[in-house]
Amino acid sequence: RQSDFRGKLMAFSPIELRFSGDREIKSLSAVEWLGGRPLPQGRNLILGMGANEIVGKLLPRECPSPRVFDMYDSLARDLSEMPDARPAVRLFEWFVLREMGVAPDLSGDDKGR
Repeated sequence: RQSDFRGKLMAFSPIELRFSGDREIKSLSAVEWLGGRPLPQGRNLILGMGANEIVGKLLPRECPSPRVFDMYDSLARDLSEMPDARPAVRLFEWFVLREMGVAPDLSGDDKGR
């Protein structure tokens, strides 16, 4: 039997998920596809997978962070549209570090000024 969600769970496409259950492990109960964009290709696809790792590994589970989501959505668009999305990925990485409060202070020079 195929999942009712097959075709809606596509990499880098915006979706809305609903879960049920009151324990740590929840069941996916609904998926709403919110439109799509072409799947990134080549280097941009690899960069996008790296951004997914950052979100999955660094942010706390079930972390409500609309600002990170908005920035990720912008990155997903850039990955699909830009020939080389490396600058967009670096901006996203820096944004996540700032949101987590662990970005280094780069305002001084090598002499601490």
